[in-house]
Amino acid sequence: MQLKSFTNWIPPLWRLEYKLKFALSHVGLFDKKAVYTGLKNVFDDDIFIVSYPKSGNTWVRFIIAHLISYQDTVSFRNINDYVPDIYISKDYLNTMKQRPRFIKTHDAGYEFYPKFIYIYRDGRDVAISYYHYLTGRGEFNGTLKEFLNSKPSWGAVGWSSHVSRAIDYAKSHSDQVLLVKYEDLLNNSVKNVKSIVDFCQLNVSIENIKYAIEKSEFQQLKQMEKQYGSEFYNTKNSFFRSGNSGQWKEMFSEEDIQQYLSIADNTLRQLGYLD
Repeated sequence: MQLKSFTNWIPPLWRLEYKLKFALSHVGLFDKKAVYTGLKNVFDDDIFIVSYPKSGNTWVRFIIAHLISYQDTVSFRNINDYVPDIYISKDYLNTMKQRPRFIKTHDAGYEFYPKFIYIYRDGRDVAISYYHYLTGRGEFNGTLKEFLNSKPSWGAVGWSSHVSRAIDYAKSHSDQVLLVKYEDLLNNSVKNVKSIVDFCQLNVSIENIKYAIEKSEFQQLKQMEKQYGSEFYNTKNSFFRSGNSGQWKEMFSEEDIQQYLSIADNTLRQLGYLD
């Protein structure tokens, strides 16, 4: 065997380390939650902010950041100080003194999160938002139809699997999970943010709740992004577009609609997005 082909066959060292630690966690040598998340420790009061991409995770992060940092200026430059992104802030999380820690993730490892807020949104609007996001970053070049027919993880298959697993998990772990419907948060912000506050056991006033909602309105977030910069430098689109629901009605063709329903009909119906 040539060296080149042999080295190509070897899994990355981090993957081997992960598999070894996870195997050893079954005999108590490592903590499964810490191994899965890649953190040194996962504490009992950690609260994960979980969603399929482009479902409102960043919006909820800003709401929570404004709740716990009343009157502070929160932007993409410092959002990770308040609600760290697990993909880019592991070192900071491992030394973070704040309790509880609020941790953003898209990973569907629900059983490894002590408590988590799960945000879900109409998958058809998610697809529109995800398409604009990836094209803006140059990670996808093509039409919406081509996007919907590209990677399964980007379309109805990925969304339906991620969301339905979370909903099923929540049925038997109601104390561990708070389900937040994007459209309800949009239409009745005070009630739904109050649910987040109660779930997280935050000692904040109704004035603080209203302040966090106001500062996290989409026009405010777009202005913040314009003033302080976006989450990513290599993007031509604003991270925050409109935040409206029902955008898919204007962008999906009849063929797109039927194709999406052929995969995600049951999940959309279960969540109340279909009559």
